[in-house]
Amino acid sequence: RNLLENVCNSVILIEDRELLYYKMDFPAFEKKKAREDAKKFRDREQFISRNRNPDPATPVGKRVMQYREWCRAYTGRQFAKSNMFTFPDPTPLKGVDPEAKPEDIPLIDMKDVTFKYPGTDVMIFGKKTNCTITAGTRMGIMGPNGAGKSTFLKL
Repeated sequence: RNLLENVCNSVILIEDRELLYYKMDFPAFEKKKAREDAKKFRDREQFISRNRNPDPATPVGKRVMQYREWCRAYTGRQFAKSNMFTFPDPTPLKGVDPEAKPEDIPLIDMKDVTFKYPGTDVMIFGKKTNCTITAGTRMGIMGPNGAGKSTFLKL
């Protein structure tokens, strides 16, 4: 999310089999999209209430069914947003000075690590690997499928 907020200056959204272009940064897009969706929801709810029991074989009946499905999906997304997980506030680490800078608190310190799966001669890393992750580190682990990202994290 922070990456989108700090990098994007335009958004292309694929929705309802359409490509929608928003020439704005990500926070502005989120606000505009929320307003558009709320208006679309109100408009569709009004249409549905004006056309309570149309024949499903008619164009109006088909539209009511499409709008109902869209409204169900919209309310589901709104519910999911309100119940998103959050991280608890960090608690002090035992044995660590509470005044210490996060970048001075090592959480993971790997030195000269090598690894290969049993029965293979292929090393996950080409050479001995070192890595230090501190309380102040925000790290992304990237690589193609099969490169060893999950294995690295499991070590």
